[in-house]
Amino acid sequence: LGPTNLLVTLSDTIDSYLFKLRQEGYLDVSQISQMKVQRIHLRFPSLYFLPSSTSTVHRPFISSCQTAPIERLGTYLNQLLKPLYEKCTELTTIRNCLDFLEKLARFDDYLFLPHTSFATFKIQDVYHQMSHHRILEALRRFLTHVLHPRQHYQNLSIPTIERLTDIYLNHQVFTYDGNFYRFIKGSPHSLPFTRTLANIYLHDWQQSLVGRLNYYEEFYGRYNDTVFLSWQSSYD
Repeated sequence: LGPTNLLVTLSDTIDSYLFKLRQEGYLDVSQISQMKVQRIHLRFPSLYFLPSSTSTVHRPFISSCQTAPIERLGTYLNQLLKPLYEKCTELTTIRNCLDFLEKLARFDDYLFLPHTSFATFKIQDVYHQMSHHRILEALRRFLTHVLHPRQHYQNLSIPTIERLTDIYLNHQVFTYDGNFYRFIKGSPHSLPFTRTLANIYLHDWQQSLVGRLNYYEEFYGRYNDTVFLSWQSSYD
């Protein structure tokens, strides 16, 4: 298939899934109108490489996805879930430098002792390495935790939000060197909803660590894929 035919085919597939959800009674007309593919100026994003400042390996990037068939669905889901995520994770999420300093200032002075260690580490390649299956599991656990399992959020059930996210993850196509590829894991960082999903994924991943640090009254905060924490016990 050529680019134009593939764009049409992918757009038809996405819309068919959405209209099936409508026929099953899970979406209404207003929701469909905000999610369905806008078939004007459609274009696949492309893969390119830039040199890394820390190594000789070139890092992969995906160009803007604003004209991709999946963009409107991703925008809808991001507007739906990002405010909920930010509200429910405010205590452990660092939004910017000022927020980091304010959280650090609120950390009791007596907990910063001469032997206190302060560490930071970066979680590498999270956007490229996330399994779609595990993203959906993390999303389900997050929504089930913050909502009643049978509660609707913005007129959508938790299973419907999962199905929409599954459509989003499985219909991300990009071009490279004249060929077309689909993400089978990970998701392009250039899409805002991918960043929200990555935060939900990492929020799920960090639960045992945060629980242990809270037990010892340690500091913990995460800015996207970078973690900050204090530690006063032994390194073992």
